[in-house]
Formats: sequence, C-alpha cells, structure tokens
Amino acid sequence: MYSELEVRGLSLKTILFLTLPLVIFFLGTINAEAANHYVRAGASGTATGNDWTNACTEFTGACAPASMVRGDTYFVADGTYSSRTFNTPASGNLVITIKKATVADHGTETGWVNTYGDGQATFASIITFSTSYWTFDGAIRDESNPPLSWFTTSAYGFAVLNNNNSAQRQIVFGNPLSNFTMRHVWLQGRTGGFSGAERRYSIDTETGGTSTDLLFSRNLSTDSNQWYFLRGTNRTVIEYWAGDRLTGDGNNHGDAINVYFSAEDVTIRWGVLRNACTSGCTGVIPIADSRGTSTPPLVKIYGNLFYDFGSTDGLAGFLGNSSNGGNCTNCVVTNNTFVDGGAEYASSWGLQFGDGSGNIHRNNMWFEVNSQIPSFSLGSNPTNTHNAFGPSAVSTGTNAQVSVPSSIFVDFATKNFKLASPTSCGVTLSAPYDKDMFGNTRGSFIHCNWQMYY
Repeated sequence: MYSELEVRGLSLKTILFLTLPLVIFFLGTINAEAANHYVRAGASGTATGNDWTNACTEFTGACAPASMVRGDTYFVADGTYSSRTFNTPASGNLVITIKKATVADHGTETGWVNTYGDGQATFASIITFSTSYWTFDGAIRDESNPPLSWFTTSAYGFAVLNNNNSAQRQIVFGNPLSNFTMRHVWLQGRTGGFSGAERRYSIDTETGGTSTDLLFSRNLSTDSNQWYFLRGTNRTVIEYWAGDRLTGDGNNHGDAINVYFSAEDVTIRWGVLRNACTSGCTGVIPIADSRGTSTPPLVKIYGNLFYDFGSTDGLAGFLGNSSNGGNCTNCVVTNNTFVDGGAEYASSWGLQFGDGSGNIHRNNMWFEVNSQIPSFSLGSNPTNTHNAFGPSAVSTGTNAQVSVPSSIFVDFATKNFKLASPTSCGVTLSAPYDKDMFGNTRGSFIHCNWQMYY
C-alpha cells in the first residue's frame, strides 16, 4: 500500500510528466513566432534572409512584404534600398519590426562584419504602410549635444530620401491603420521652388478613414511644406522631434504639424523647430475642431523649442475659423520656448484659439527681437498664467514676467536657449507637463523655459 505522501508524490510526478511536454511545446511555439531576418544590400549568398551571409539584398524574395512574418524582426544593414509598400496582413497584435542593424544590436553573429552597422540605411521615397502593427526603427541618432545634434542628418540610422528631389512625399499611409511606430528616421523632403500645387508632405496619413495610435519619436524632417500631415488620425504622439527649413507659397501652405480637421488627440512634446515658414506658411501648428464641429482636437504642446520661424495664422490655432466650427478646445500649451517668431500677413503671431474654449497656456517663454509682438486669442474660459515675455512683448494672463532680457539665455547669439538664470515666473505642473526634453522637472520660479537653468 502507498502512503498518502507517496500517493501525493506520484500524483505530482504524473502531472509534471504529462504537462512538461506541453510546456516545452508552448515555449517552442513562442520562439518559433519571434525570429530574426536579415537584409543587406550587396549580399551574395542564398538570399534566404537567415543570416548576414545569406541576407536578402532588398525587401524582395524571402523578405518581401508578401513573405514577411508577423511578430518577427527584420534587421537592415547599411546600404541603399528601394521604395516599397509594406502591406503584410495583420495577425492579431503581432508587430513586424524593421530595424537598423548596429554594432551593438544586429541579431546573429553569423556573417556579421561591424562595417555593416556603422553607417546609414537609405530608402528611396515613397515608403508606404497599408496595414496595422509596424515598427520602422532606425535605432540611432546623434545624442551627443541635444538638441543641436538632432539636426545631423547622417547620424540617423534610417533615411528616407527625396529621390534626387523628384519625390513629393516620403512616408505615406495607404489605408487606415493602427499601432504604427516610427523612430530614428531622417525624412529628406523636396527642396526648391514650387511648380503649381504640390503635396510635399514628409508624412502623409490621409486615407479617407481614421488611423489610430501612432507614435513618431526621435525623427528629423527637413524641407517640404508639411512635415506631419495628420488628417484622419486619432491618438498621435510626436516626441523628441526636430524640423528644419519648412517652406511654402500661396498654393502650398507650409505647416510643420498639420492638425487641421479630422485629427484628434495629438501630443507634440520635447521637440525643436527652426528656420521654418519664412514665407508661404499658414501656421506652424494649424488646429481646428476635428471630425466636424462637435469633437475637440485635444492638442497638447509641451516642452518644445521653436525659433526663427514665421506664420500667417499664428504659431498654433487658426485665425477667423468660426465658420468652420471653431478651433483648439481643451488644448494645452505649457513649458515651451518661442523665440523670434513672425507673422507674414497678419499683424502679430502667437496663439489663435479665439473660437475654442477651456484652453491652457502656462509656463511658456515668448521672446522676440524683430518688433513683431505675439498676441493671444485663447477662446472662452482659458487658464492663462505664469508666462514670461521679453524684451518688449505685452504680457497676458496672471503672474506674468515681462521685459525679460536676452541675457536670460546661456548664449542668445549662438542660439543656446537654455536658461542662464532663473525667471521669476513659473508654477509647478502635474506630470507629464512638468518635464523638459531632458527629463528635468520644472517647477515654480525657475522653469518658464524648456530647460533648467545652470
């Protein structure tokens, strides 16, 4: 006869014996669902994509979108690659990751040589995404001296080029999609004068439907007349971004981040814009009620630096928009620094939310030396407090500081807009609005600017 303990022991052994194969099978299934594949221009192996020796030479064959495997990662070596449409059907929430191979992160060692990952992978425009759940990640950019180093175009792992100035757009959505992430990418927009109406959009999301849950992080946009054209989107985050040399004309309105209709719940944070909209620009961030007149856009703009720019209808918002249903309702503008803005056609620049309501304007620095004084139309029932102005701007709101001199910055002449000394305004805000682009907490009396003084 077996004792009770022996019976229990046998039962446990039996359970382990029966379940262990199932566990092993389950773990094997997980591993089988997440594999690495390899793409290297100039590879001369079998092009299976199984390792660096036998890498696919393009997103063709075993690495073509029709053959790509959901849940897998496709590492890309330095080199030049063609325009492509990524339309692999979605499978649940499995993400396909297209990632720049680096010396530190490149998957298998088989066939790997460090020179495959010490430069840039460039793509010809247009890159189209037509299905959901993608990550397009260049993996690296220059973080040695932010934000100035963010403008080093060669330091981004991926570059989507303008095809010798022939491509109008770089990243395009082919269908409404969801859960799309793009990181560490330089988007080289088209340059030069316009010829009629041209859709020079670095990122164009317009599909006739609604794309949701989009993340654009640590990307650089240069030239073009629209960097982020977000028509038909809901829940978009643009963060740690950089933009340079936005242009436009009478037929091609220039807008850095276009949130004008059918764009809802957009967060714009911890980025830097320069040399934008010297002519032909509607606004840096045009905003109007999305999806008709009843849905507020819910735009949050915080922790950014904007300098040397112009606009027609205000830095953010839209002048005279009541006939279109109002603009910027429940929007947040906090902890930004705006330097040397200008108004091309209107008499002033600033925030134009006149037909909106419930907006928040706090802890911002507005600094002008070009005699164009910013003005503010914030709509009904705004929160408008603790902003700083200099050297001649008229204050707005409560607890404002005026006549701030250029010596407040570390080096105004070289465009180092970190604070050299504390300002007297500022109020402690709740997360995430209390942080600057370097993660520093900004509180009362010292943080009207985008970076802590030192």
